[in-house]
Amino acid sequence: MERLRSECVARIVADVDADLADYRLLIETLDTLHLALVNEQLDALARAHDRAAKLVSRLHVRARRRVQCLVQAFGEAAADTMAPVLQWLDAPARQTFSERWQTLQASAARCKASNTRNLQDIGTRLQALDVVLSPARATYSPSR
Repeated sequence: MERLRSECVARIVADVDADLADYRLLIETLDTLHLALVNEQLDALARAHDRAAKLVSRLHVRARRRVQCLVQAFGEAAADTMAPVLQWLDAPARQTFSERWQTLQASAARCKASNTRNLQDIGTRLQALDVVLSPARATYSPSR
């Protein structure tokens, strides 16, 4: 069990480091996506969307693997917490991992906020198109 925990903790630490790198890229990508949306650059929008989807997919894979490792090493109750990992690590590693985990959570929150902003912008544009294209709410009708 000791070896399993050690391997799982090492995997979790490595995955958190990989997630940090991918979240940095995702933040940049969501900002690029927003600029492409605002500037109506459809090619750039499609490329940014594809890149974001790939990054999110990798993040989901590692998140699922992290939960599996937590459950395998520390039991079902550990599925939603990093507390066992922090307890397992020695003091210097615990501090470093704790800081990285907090940074990861802040990055995820920033991505969520950026994604919400992008979705609101898309919704606003769709509403504007609906007004312009809807025959029931025509903005112009010729006089007879």
